[in-house]
Amino acid sequence: MANLESSQGSLPFDAIVLAGGRSTRLGRNKLNESLGNRTILERVVMSLELADTVVVVGTEQTADLSQLMITTGRSTEKLIITSEDPPGSGPAMGIAAGIAALGQSEPYKHTVILGGDMPFVSTAIPSLLTALSTHRVAVLVDNDNQMQYLASAWNHESLIRAASNVRQGDSVRSLFAGIEIAQVLDRHQASIDIDTEADLGRAIAKLDAAPPKPPPSS
Repeated sequence: MANLESSQGSLPFDAIVLAGGRSTRLGRNKLNESLGNRTILERVVMSLELADTVVVVGTEQTADLSQLMITTGRSTEKLIITSEDPPGSGPAMGIAAGIAALGQSEPYKHTVILGGDMPFVSTAIPSLLTALSTHRVAVLVDNDNQMQYLASAWNHESLIRAASNVRQGDSVRSLFAGIEIAQVLDRHQASIDIDTEADLGRAIAKLDAAPPKPPPSS
């Protein structure tokens, strides 16, 4: 079981990545767009390297399991691709499908939920998980003070209860109704998502401006 070390100790977690959108504003599958030497979806899944199991909710067109396994080094037991039922029934149903794919989880475990089009979200994951020391759910808040519900972390049992009555067409926001939310400020532009050509251009510029990573120590 993987752990994420933080100031609050070790936090075991799984993850659900929503990758079933139709990319209508971009006009092509945005998750397969290249950003650096990785696709956007690959970057999101790779940001979850410390997760135990990652479930990608999408289709064969949005998620190539064999390529994701090669890129991320995950086995078929630790990288699952599933789809909401019925397909295209919305992100809330996608979360329910992800929960079902994870199966029964330990009661102390947590679940991170991410949109598949957020290539820089890795910097927010530690803070989201740390916030679960005092709350059942944590949500990233962007620079416009907007809740980014597809960048959240949950106590797994709370997530199961919240999604137990989800129906086709329900909003993701509806899952959070009546729950006290830990708001985690986005200090590193982690909430950037890709919907348009302009968004993609900004993401490429942000990546180009990032300092190179130091080589691994020998």
